[in-house]
Amino acid sequence: MLSPLKLFAIKLAIFSGVLAYLAIDLMIWKGPVWEFVKPSEAAQRRQAEAVATIYGMPMSREQLDTHVAEMSWLAGKPEPEVSACLDMLRSEIVRLRAHYNDLNLPSRRKEAEAEMARIESRSKSAADFDVLLASLGKTRASLLDEIETRLREQVLLERAIEKFLVVSDDDVDRHYELVKEKLRQPASRSLSHIFFCGEGADAVALKAEAENAMARLAKGANFASLARELSDDSRSAPSGGKLGMIPDSARNALPELALFGEDAARAGVPVLRESRWGWHVLLAGEIVPSSIPSLDICRESMHSALVSAQRELAVKAYFDASFKEAFHSKQLQIYVR
Repeated sequence: MLSPLKLFAIKLAIFSGVLAYLAIDLMIWKGPVWEFVKPSEAAQRRQAEAVATIYGMPMSREQLDTHVAEMSWLAGKPEPEVSACLDMLRSEIVRLRAHYNDLNLPSRRKEAEAEMARIESRSKSAADFDVLLASLGKTRASLLDEIETRLREQVLLERAIEKFLVVSDDDVDRHYELVKEKLRQPASRSLSHIFFCGEGADAVALKAEAENAMARLAKGANFASLARELSDDSRSAPSGGKLGMIPDSARNALPELALFGEDAARAGVPVLRESRWGWHVLLAGEIVPSSIPSLDICRESMHSALVSAQRELAVKAYFDASFKEAFHSKQLQIYVR
């Protein structure tokens, strides 16, 4: 049984130890207690020091800003900060793995030179390109090395995901059955017009012009020739008034003319219709029924689409697994929010 004096001494020692820890944490170490008490300052401190740490390597704010600038330059558009940070970490993961597989990766110098030539072509001159490189802290040699490194890293990534990119004919067949209704093309028909613009024109005279065109067609005049001669539509007149194939959809550029359904205009018979823009002499073609493109027509494009989808999923799974491994081994910390 401890005496009251000894018990008090033990409690005092414990209390003193706690106070000492708090003093060190808050004033010197700035550890967990400080981060809890002043989370915003802690976040600012971490952000000032590094935006992330991966496998013991800190990724600084300067590196992130440089990465964003490079991605903006190469892609022609800025990236959100968090997205850019994740992209930088993905690049770093591939870079580290490529570094340890350097001897197993092929040279990509020629491809790098071609890519740099493509990038340089966006500048007005070689001198402008050199100035741009200098503003980014690069030289032609360093940029070429970076491009080749990234191409070699891409090879490593492709090797990691290539087994997921096998799409068989059976896969295409099954996918076609699932989506073929979505591929259905609506019924359509060709449409041409001779347009008489109503803006600033006398309504009676304008209608008379349109009726005169109808009369000339009734006497055997060629519709296309008449459209070139009379139509106020500068876009369609040179092609004989052709407006192209009009699909059977909710949106109809000329709702005054029924092109489909029970009241559809007869094919090859000119009709006169008024719209909000003026008068139209319209000529519709035969209705092309709704149809689904055959599997043979779709096979190549559908195969490419499936491979692209598989690639996107495989790349995501590759980096998800890489991040998961790094997080679980406490080798990855991200401070950007």
